[in-house]
Amino acid sequence: MTFLNPLVLFGLAAAAIPIILHLLNLRKLKTIEFSTLRFLKELQQTKIRRLKLRQLILLILRTLIIIFIVLAFARPTLRGTLFSTTSHANSTLVIILDNTFSMSVSDEYGERFKQAKEVALQITDLIEEGDEAFLIRLSEVPFAIVNPATHDAGLLKKIITESTISAVHKSIPEALNLSAKLLNQSSNANKEIYVITDRQKTLFSTATLLNDSISLQKNQVQLFFVPIGSNPIANTSIDSLSILSTIFEKDKPISLYISVKNFSPTPLKNYVISAYLEGKHLSQNSVDIDPWSSKSLEISVLPKLTGFVKGYIEIEDDAIEMDNRRYFTLSIPEKINVGLISSSLNDSRFIRTALEARNNQNEAPIAIQDIQLNKFKFTNLDELDVIIIVNVTSFSENDCTRLKDFIEQGKGLIIFPGPGMDINNYNRDLLTKLEIPKIENITGNILQPANLNFDSYDLDHPLFENIFESNQKSDPKNKMDSPSITTALIRKADKKSFTIISMNNGFPALTEHTRGAGKILFWSISPNLDWSDFPIKGLFAPLMYRSVIYSSPKEESNLQVMAGKEIILPIAAKKVIAISNDKNVSAPYKIIAPDKIEEIITRMGSDTANIKTNKISYLELKNLNQTGIYEVQKGSQVLAMISVNTNPQESDTRFATVDEMQTTAENFGLPSSNIHFAKSRDQLKTSILQTRFGAELWQYCIIIAVILALVEILIARDSRSNMAQP
Repeated sequence: MTFLNPLVLFGLAAAAIPIILHLLNLRKLKTIEFSTLRFLKELQQTKIRRLKLRQLILLILRTLIIIFIVLAFARPTLRGTLFSTTSHANSTLVIILDNTFSMSVSDEYGERFKQAKEVALQITDLIEEGDEAFLIRLSEVPFAIVNPATHDAGLLKKIITESTISAVHKSIPEALNLSAKLLNQSSNANKEIYVITDRQKTLFSTATLLNDSISLQKNQVQLFFVPIGSNPIANTSIDSLSILSTIFEKDKPISLYISVKNFSPTPLKNYVISAYLEGKHLSQNSVDIDPWSSKSLEISVLPKLTGFVKGYIEIEDDAIEMDNRRYFTLSIPEKINVGLISSSLNDSRFIRTALEARNNQNEAPIAIQDIQLNKFKFTNLDELDVIIIVNVTSFSENDCTRLKDFIEQGKGLIIFPGPGMDINNYNRDLLTKLEIPKIENITGNILQPANLNFDSYDLDHPLFENIFESNQKSDPKNKMDSPSITTALIRKADKKSFTIISMNNGFPALTEHTRGAGKILFWSISPNLDWSDFPIKGLFAPLMYRSVIYSSPKEESNLQVMAGKEIILPIAAKKVIAISNDKNVSAPYKIIAPDKIEEIITRMGSDTANIKTNKISYLELKNLNQTGIYEVQKGSQVLAMISVNTNPQESDTRFATVDEMQTTAENFGLPSSNIHFAKSRDQLKTSILQTRFGAELWQYCIIIAVILALVEILIARDSRSNMAQP
């Protein structure tokens, strides 16, 4: 047995009060003279002895009443065997502090995370000599902020006090698994886990239960759930964001697809969603959202810059601010280097004119380099983004290999046929190397025209994006002014290819193929007037321009990750080559966080080796714990941007039930008797001490004191009755 309030035992001195009063009431015998006739009845000695016995019993009862009242206030507890003399066994504590961003809300008791820290500090007050404690901040799982365990309560309090809210979402099962690993290192008798959390339902989801969970049963762990917050908080969040557009151009609208979710029982009316680029408000929309449901919508932005452009979508302020904004990035091409390979300048003149006309309209500048076939083998393909082939007679095996490697790096190839092409050479070498279905034949000529035209279009393909008004798409044949085709290739698409435009003979006019990370656009008609009048149609120029934009290599736009995730970022050899020609070639790779803190990052492999072999370099990115946009740089060059956003699960503020929390604990092998729920912060200390030292006996002490008092009253009343009798 031990006492939780041992200082109260000094009150046992009060048990001497009845004894002192009894002694003070004893009178010395006095001789009183009286007539022998005054007392006629003989004194009964038996009755006197009985009276003295009652007085002694009353003295004992009154003393015991005081003793049991004092014991009740001293709070005796009983644990283990009756003869156990141990007052305190060493304890190992694991404190799990939920610092996810849902804890940032405030209620009638203030900010919930501040409340959680106060509870954690209250638990540290129970650390005595010989005890030790680990501290786990939930967002930092699978690592503990205090590991190995500390005996220094002051250090633990300092770390708890300095803890802050995090954008990273982790689950309670992950934290319990880490706790089990930590407790396996301890040999102390008492092992306790304290989970201080706002008990979000998503934190206890069965989907987060681990297959390799470590059992807590063998360590006889006591698990305490300390709930923070009495009621769920209404919240609205941006659930997801994706970019619908695939071709990005300056001063051309880019469509975003957004989902907003209402985590409250109240409908939202005219809820405002705004779009920003480079910090400037560009557009907004409003929606109505039913309770506990989501709403999806499209919103457009108009980029005014080239290169990497930062943006975000924002909703109205509410209780949780961190999920009111979702970040994204765009990569608007600054310059596209096009290699134009043709048998003669006349073969490619319409393409050149179309691309140069778009340059004159202040759109993305396209630098055109005319390449003669006999000089192709000397051309540095690393300086090109897109190659356009027009009426080239044939290719050597080496030419085909270079083109294949060029495409696999993520670059583009556009193929146009012509009267001078050697179909057998194309089929045997180029098309085979690029895994494109072979050409079957050529149909039509000037004397016997094929009389073909464009019959069907895939208007959802990015090539047609923003070319036509929405009402034109309902009747594309009449609006597009299809060309008259005299001559065309007869070829088929396979399962690996995609038909963008079909002719009225059922064969494709334009197909798309992929090879590695690159794209190939293969036309069945030549860009000259002998084969068709396509070059003088209004559709020709925008399609040529957008074909170049679409097939050109792109920086990774809208590379999104959730806060706390680690990624491996590929860096194309072209970028490394560009850096190697820069004065900052020896500069390390670094990542700049949204708060402008820079960190050197690890490169996998050698830049020099990757340049020589034309391979991808890989960068390992860790500690992406802030929401916002991270920049990856080498020297002065920005290589990539990463949008880091919150996990949508953290935005759901609904509470887990006691059964769900208990089920989570039982999955780690804990019996229900070892799982405790603190109903209030004031009851937490009592609950902890009961599990450490056993059941408290103060209630029994009160009951015994009351029974003794009743017996004392009855005996005292009987004694007065007897004394009153003559």
